Amino acid sequence: MQYIKAPVPFTSGFSYDVPAPQFRKKFYLTSWKKATIDVVGLGVGNFWLNGRKFSDLFLSAVSDYRKAVWFHTYDVTDLLRTGENVLAIWCGNGFYNENFDSAWGHNKVSWRDNPKCAVRLQIDGRTVLESDE
Repeated sequence: MQYIKAPVPFTSGFSYDVPAPQFRKKFYLTSWKKATIDVVGLGVGNFWLNGRKFSDLFLSAVSDYRKAVWFHTYDVTDLLRTGENVLAIWCGNGFYNENFDSAWGHNKVSWRDNPKCAVRLQIDGRTVLESDE
């Protein structure tokens, strides 16, 4: 899996115009028995499959993101349909890109960047979709 993020320059100073990128990917299926999706979001994010949200607000816990990130695995078997399917993601900043002074000092850390995420969908043990360019 590779991270995806908004293709805009990163700005480290305070701004109300911080990107909250949205991503969307279509894929097609003919049959399946079991489907799981792994998601990692640096910051916060919501994830939908065929218009149905399958995650709560995904908040990557406070961390030194150079050393530790968390991912979640969801069973999405019942959200799939035959034919066209659509995965949608909406990313936000969270602790990963705090751009204001706080008790944690996250606005001064070296790992700050625009929000990003990575996704892998596996159907019957086979990877059918991964985040890419």
